[in-house]
Amino acid sequence: MDEKNPKIGILIPVYSTVPSTSFSNITNFILGNAKKYPIMLSIVDSTFITLARNRLIDNFLKSNADYALFIDSDMVLPHNAIEGLLSHKKDAISALYLRRLPPHEPVAMKKNNEKYENIKQIPSQDDF
Repeated sequence: MDEKNPKIGILIPVYSTVPSTSFSNITNFILGNAKKYPIMLSIVDSTFITLARNRLIDNFLKSNADYALFIDSDMVLPHNAIEGLLSHKKDAISALYLRRLPPHEPVAMKKNNEKYENIKQIPSQDDF
């Protein structure tokens, strides 16, 4: 793998439609980053998000991409997201997702003894 220019698999699960703002942002994100990184794009449309995500991972594993970047079809990304993620030099990185409805707590879980519990407060970067 070329550490300077790793191949990025961009994986997008879609359910029916993509908001125009997201479509424009994702298109510009891919075009802007294709100048710096080889890109493998995979899009799966499914009414079942878990099925779409599993198919996307299958596509990624069959490709020669070095990293997988999931982008939901309603997301807007900063142009330098790939550099920011790669700068952490970690095997896996995730955004912190909050519940859509109150209370807007993180949906992430942490293992406490032998039981998983929802994280109640947003952790700082130092917690990782």
